[in-house]
Amino acid sequence: MLGSFSLELLPLVLLLGANQGMLNMKDIYQAVMQKHERINYFSFSRVLQGSTTLIAAAVIAMFTRNLLLVVLNTAWRRSS
Repeated sequence: MLGSFSLELLPLVLLLGANQGMLNMKDIYQAVMQKHERINYFSFSRVLQGSTTLIAAAVIAMFTRNLLLVVLNTAWRRSS
């Protein structure tokens, strides 16, 4: 059924929604910086952020096997 999920997934769904909201705000800020031609700082930052987020998610998944912890880590790393 479209749009339904079990209640045990509710924290995960809420975290993903909150993370998406933070990412949207970050994208707006980066667009303003790009308008003022300061994007060179963000290009290096995005590459570094993506790499470290992926590595941290892999390590957490390997050691804990807990998807909620992986999502929490990803949300925290991508929003900072």
